[in-house]
Amino acid sequence: MAIIRKVKTMKIKGFVISVITVGAALLSLSACSNKKSTDSDNGDKVTIRMSWWGGDSRHKAMQAAIKAFEKKNPNITVKTEFGGFDSYQEKLTTQLSGGTAPDVMRIDGNWITTYKDQLVDMSSMGKELGASNFTKDKLAAAKVDGKQLGMPVSTIYRQLFVNKSALAKYGVAEPKTWEDLFAARSKLPNDVFPFYSYYQPKSVTSLLLLQIMAEQTGKPVGNADNKLLYTKKDFTKAVKYYKSLVDKKITPSKKEIDNSGIVEGAPFPGIVNQKWLSLFSWNTDINVFATQFEDMGATLDIVPALTMKNGKSTGELSKPSAFYSIPKSSKHQQAAAKLINFMLNDPTAAKLQKVENGVPDSKVARNTLEKAGLITPLMKKSLKIAEGTVDTKMANVYRWDQPTTMEAASDAFTQLDYGKTDVDGAATLLYNAFKEQESEFK
Repeated sequence: MAIIRKVKTMKIKGFVISVITVGAALLSLSACSNKKSTDSDNGDKVTIRMSWWGGDSRHKAMQAAIKAFEKKNPNITVKTEFGGFDSYQEKLTTQLSGGTAPDVMRIDGNWITTYKDQLVDMSSMGKELGASNFTKDKLAAAKVDGKQLGMPVSTIYRQLFVNKSALAKYGVAEPKTWEDLFAARSKLPNDVFPFYSYYQPKSVTSLLLLQIMAEQTGKPVGNADNKLLYTKKDFTKAVKYYKSLVDKKITPSKKEIDNSGIVEGAPFPGIVNQKWLSLFSWNTDINVFATQFEDMGATLDIVPALTMKNGKSTGELSKPSAFYSIPKSSKHQQAAAKLINFMLNDPTAAKLQKVENGVPDSKVARNTLEKAGLITPLMKKSLKIAEGTVDTKMANVYRWDQPTTMEAASDAFTQLDYGKTDVDGAATLLYNAFKEQESEFK
């Protein structure tokens, strides 16, 4: 599942984010290659490695597409490394530091700046990568300091997943606003919560807080120069709202979640037991949750991000799901580029992968899936909702969901929910962490 998790020590200072619109057409490999790349086009047999994370359905789809690539390119063998999201970044960081990273790596959208000094600049590899299949803004999302450090897989949206059948059981309509959740409270048993904020014992994301602040202020986290736009007062107001969600039993507290029996990598007990009736997630999780809901005799539905009375934003957040990048240590960069092109743009690969990586950013891949009827009705509904309500002003929110701020969110909400601090103390901790992140962008 595409859940952002905390990594123990991943703070890397001194990097700069500079998203620049793609200008001239991307040309050839030679300018960016560091000359140690083996040319797979000359018939020499090469073996390359590719890594990614995900659930079983994604693993099967990716492996099927890779087999199709090997059949089409018999001189290239691809060894695969995959698993769950847990520890993926930690392992990848170790590999990059030791020069042993896979030739093609799946990089989460908000890691691109962290690894910018260890990735190949693809700016002159356009033809090899099939860059013409992508819009300028999609390519620009993976540009740092003027360098094209990855190729975009898909754009994903943070939406509300609801247990439609359980809501109907209690006579609760699918929520459209935060106020609807408060109204639903009186219709539910004391141990059933209308909303789950997607916090877990070992991992906390600051995205719920950022979503609340977006709606309360109408401002993105930071401007184009990565200057923090939220004030200490903004953080205090958002934390106070979060506390009201806990106090009114709209969402389980961090303490209740910690004691709910969650096991990393397993379905959430509160979801399976139908005690948590809705949750925010990225829409790449649709297949995973749809299967879980079906197994427990429930029906999954997708609704727009909850709006707020007098809110200044729709609260619909988006981010690049992931990029495919090549490490500078790769000795087979041409073969790696060819594999990336195939996985992102080849019609056969698109049909085999379906929407396991989200609906593709590649124009040819998306058109292939649409013509083949491989975009599921639930995903079509998700896209229709998202593309009609996404707040483009918030497009850089994911850049701030970094280890510094994730760790602060974990500490702040743990202390708050365990009664170790108050609203002001939690807000101060969070504000200071975001100011620290602001300095790390410089």
